[in-house]
Order: sequence, then C-alpha cells, then structure tokens
Amino acid sequence: MRLLLGSLEKLVEVDRAKDREAKEAVNFRARLLGLIYEGLLEQWFEESGYEVKNRDVRRGLYRDPKEGDKKVAVDFILKRKSCGKRFIVEAKCWPSYNEGKFKILTLNTFKNLMRRKGRNGLKLFLRRDFLNKYTLDGKKFDGKILVWWDVKEEDVEAIKQQTGLSEIVELKTILKSETHKFRKRLEKYEKWTREFFQALKEKNMLLQRSH
Repeated sequence: MRLLLGSLEKLVEVDRAKDREAKEAVNFRARLLGLIYEGLLEQWFEESGYEVKNRDVRRGLYRDPKEGDKKVAVDFILKRKSCGKRFIVEAKCWPSYNEGKFKILTLNTFKNLMRRKGRNGLKLFLRRDFLNKYTLDGKKFDGKILVWWDVKEEDVEAIKQQTGLSEIVELKTILKSETHKFRKRLEKYEKWTREFFQALKEKNMLLQRSH
C-alpha cells in the first residue's frame, strides 16, 4: 500500500514535480487515483453512517423555468442511516487538474469555477438553489455534499453559505488518516494491480525466450 506511505502530496500533485520524469510519474499516479477513489469513497461513506443507494447517477433533472431543463450527473446518492435523510454527492478528485490550480478549494477557487463559461454540472451543483430545482425520479433531496481533493479550512463555512452545501469532504485527509475505513477495498485494488503487471511481465519473458 505504497500510495499511503510517505508524502501523498508528492505522489499525486503535479505542481510538486521537479522534472519531466517526475511529472510523468505524478500524472500516472493521479490518473490511477482517479480510477479508484470513488470505490474508496463508497466504502468510506458506508463506514461513516451512510448507506450508498446509487453511484454515477445520470438521470437526475435540474429544472429552471428561465434556462430550461438539464440532466445533471451526480456521483452518489446517500441515505443517512440515523435519520433517513437523503443526500446527493459530487466528488471532484483534482490533485493535478489544470496543473494543480484547482486542487485546493478556497473562496477564490469557488469564484473562479463559477465564472467559467458554460452551464456545466458542477456549476449547477454549486448553485445555492440546486436542491430546490434538482429531482431524481420526481423526488427532491435533503442536502448535498461536495468532495474535493484539498480544502482551505477557514473558507469552508463561507463556501457552504454561498452554495447551500451540507458538508465539504476533504479527500486527501480521508486517504491519509482514515484508511482503516476502506483498507480491505484498497488491498483488493492493490492485488488486482499486482496481478495485472505480473501478467504483463510474464508475457514479456515468454516472448524473450522464444527469440
């Protein structure tokens, strides 16, 4: 489980890379993290008091009388086990996105994201009125949760006020300090990866022997 040893930031944050080879390595690891982090999040939510009802939901509808209807994808539908409230989750794992310029969620990051052209799903999700206009199978939700790579703690409450978010989850902190909540899944991913690379190496060895 080398991903969680040493400095996680140095392994996946591209702006920390000092040369071309290091940058290539960081980009590879960041893409690998992009493949597995939703599975790790699913296990983390389950161990943190939620029931994961759906993943990668694309049929939800954002209705706006002025702008028209738009289908908006969300990453998770959760139900809190203690009270039955339902939440929608948008997870953005961007440790190397845009050369790391958006990896930390701050008030400035939020403002820059909302200034971007287009009516993309993230901008709609971050609107304060999103919960009033978004439905899935005709039903509304009790709250929305944003997962980001890193978060500036002193800006969290202000961002929540402006967006109507119920919670902002910092993925980096989860990976560094709450591994116990998804250790079995992480070990499974590690096993699958090891098997894959071992198969590639064995195939290469057979080809070399045949020549």
